[in-house]
Amino acid sequence: MWIGTARAALGWAAALVLTASGCGGPSGSDAPSAALDDVVDWGREIHLEENEEVINVRPVVRFDPRGGFLVADAQESQFRRYGASGDLLAVFGRRGGGPGEFRSPAAVVRLRDGTLVGFDEDGRYAQFDSAGGSVLRAGRVPVPSISSVEVVDDTTLLSVVGLGTGPRLHTWIPFSDRVERSFFTPPFRRISASVHAAVGAGGIAATFLISDTIYIFGPDGEERMKVPFRTERYRPYADPSSWPPPPDWQYSFSILSRADWLPDGTLLVRYGRFTESGTVWSLANVTLDGVVRFDLADVPQLLTVGGDGRELVFVAPGADAPNVWRVGAYRAAGRR
Repeated sequence: MWIGTARAALGWAAALVLTASGCGGPSGSDAPSAALDDVVDWGREIHLEENEEVINVRPVVRFDPRGGFLVADAQESQFRRYGASGDLLAVFGRRGGGPGEFRSPAAVVRLRDGTLVGFDEDGRYAQFDSAGGSVLRAGRVPVPSISSVEVVDDTTLLSVVGLGTGPRLHTWIPFSDRVERSFFTPPFRRISASVHAAVGAGGIAATFLISDTIYIFGPDGEERMKVPFRTERYRPYADPSSWPPPPDWQYSFSILSRADWLPDGTLLVRYGRFTESGTVWSLANVTLDGVVRFDLADVPQLLTVGGDGRELVFVAPGADAPNVWRVGAYRAAGRR
């Protein structure tokens, strides 16, 4: 079935659903020609420490505010802490259904008090001490499911419901029994698709996997604007002409994966397309009025963006698995 192929190509546990928002804005892209080396100052290469019990299969990566990296790996049902050089500092969480156990980890974040909270896709969570050792408490976020979690501020987390109907973004005060606000219901389409969100100084930037629009919300859940995304390479989604769709239909459109905030208030957009051999990724920089400042084709997979938008972590080109990373510093607007 084509959805299964799409999941394998993405490396995510997500089906597809789409929207073509019809927002106004630039059509096509007149962005200057650029290469990844024009927008990134390359730094160190990181070889992640692994062992018989720890391998990186499907890592969801974020920078640890205390240094190094935090990883949730749904395939391996564990969370990990790595030092800045890739040394393995801790493995926590294990496969199962009890407190501190997980079936499909979705995200791990560090709270202001230094403790770590790991989340399962089914909404269960566990709070660990600052080292990722003992379990301090466990519970469930009052949402249907979780695909990712972002830190809004010192007291609030954003739970992202990847698939389903109704609102997909929910602000939650940790360990409370109800969500504070629920918002962003994507337009209904025949096929279901995942939502992603990034929090920055400009607000919450939400993307719907197959869409030509980036939605900007305030922390209060109020929609501030819609940013159109148009480049010459981006292929908007169109409903299939027949049902079930033909096998090659999934190759006819692009996926809008995520938009992260950069230091200058613009957005770094990850998008891609499915091929028979996997997902081919592109990277673009777009202003809030929809002007594309660069559009890079066939880039390595971008794993995470630093909290200030200046540091980028990619899977190293040529790596056989996502256990070798290349770190670079963002160079504004692709100018040396």
